Amino acid sequence: MDDHNSLGLLIDPDEDPEIAAQIDAELAGNEDTNPEAEKPAPPYLPALPEGKEYTLVLDLDETLIHYKDDEKYYLVRPGVSQFLEELSHLFDIIIFTAGVKKYADCIVDNIDSDKCITHRLYRRHTVFKDAIYVKDLSLLGRDLSKTLIIDNLYESFISQPYNGILIKSWYDDMEDTELLTLLPFLKGLVEDKVEDIREILKSIMNSNSDSGEGEEDNIDDDYIEEDVDTK
Repeated sequence: MDDHNSLGLLIDPDEDPEIAAQIDAELAGNEDTNPEAEKPAPPYLPALPEGKEYTLVLDLDETLIHYKDDEKYYLVRPGVSQFLEELSHLFDIIIFTAGVKKYADCIVDNIDSDKCITHRLYRRHTVFKDAIYVKDLSLLGRDLSKTLIIDNLYESFISQPYNGILIKSWYDDMEDTELLTLLPFLKGLVEDKVEDIREILKSIMNSNSDSGEGEEDNIDDDYIEEDVDTK
């Protein structure tokens, strides 16, 4: 599936001046900057839909897209459409962004035309700690042994480090293959009915540390087959 929305306009100021102004204010930090202000009560998600056992939580900015604030455009990371479509058959896919609702919805509505994403969580669902928007997966109401987050910021999932895959930040490299490289690994987790994905990710992180690589290293090709096939 091609990414037909590799370049998109967030909001046309001439057509939607009020919404455009509101999004600009929110992005500038003038509104909704404190996620505790209107924090909903957990759990944030309903029960898994029938036939699904695993939850995939995806960050938005610099993971799936990059927003060019000065030009009011966003770019879509290569492979997003294929990534969402193929994994939607295996995972319940959730967007969890530190961005505000109107901004995130404008983008997700465009990049997910096939409705592969079932739920969206925003800044107000994060925990604001030490000037960081932390995405505490324990508040989702899902089994953490079968919940995975992909984010370009390790601090975002610091509360559950073994539930996360740190992906390389993306800005405008249209030759990037990170998402498609992850597909076999993610599919394997479900197809092999891995009982606790944290054990897989913990072993990968420990292996990277033993080899001298830091916490911010991505899952490499050696582990995509090796770790999943051993379960």
